[in-house]
Amino acid sequence: MNALKMTNLTETEIQSDILTTLHRLHIGLFWRNNNTGVYDKEKGVYRRSSPIFQRRGVSDILGCYDSKFTAIEVKTLKAYKWVMHFWNRAREKGDIRLYKPTNKHEDHVLNQILFLEDVRRYGGVGFFTYSTEDTIKKLGVKNVSFGNGICQSKRIESGSMESETDIRQGIFGFEGEY
Repeated sequence: MNALKMTNLTETEIQSDILTTLHRLHIGLFWRNNNTGVYDKEKGVYRRSSPIFQRRGVSDILGCYDSKFTAIEVKTLKAYKWVMHFWNRAREKGDIRLYKPTNKHEDHVLNQILFLEDVRRYGGVGFFTYSTEDTIKKLGVKNVSFGNGICQSKRIESGSMESETDIRQGIFGFEGEY
């Protein structure tokens, strides 16, 4: 994807492109995580359920890749550059968990950073991204070529995926029908 086209994409368009590519490559299980609450017309606000267990800053795309929980936070290129600058500035002050945001935008991004750091702390894969190519690179997927709008990978070969029986045994602990 050329740089001019990439700068004009919205976060939603980038998310869609990333998810489409990941699904075409058959390298893991990925889905879009909706973070917005349900709109309450009466109060004119978005409400979230179970605030005690609601985690702030959960990434846009979640999944499982290479047997690891994966969290991908998607930004436009401009927003990505700002987040990286903010992240470095906040870390210069010491423990990022002690950083005091100066506005709602910083607070939102700080929660996204803290979520990704927790994912990584507990053995998962978590990162910010601005494009499909950047995502593929950060996941470490090899032998992927982008050309003419088509993404191909040589990673998954015929017969390399688990059989339905293997999957049932792993999920349910038995081989029977479900």
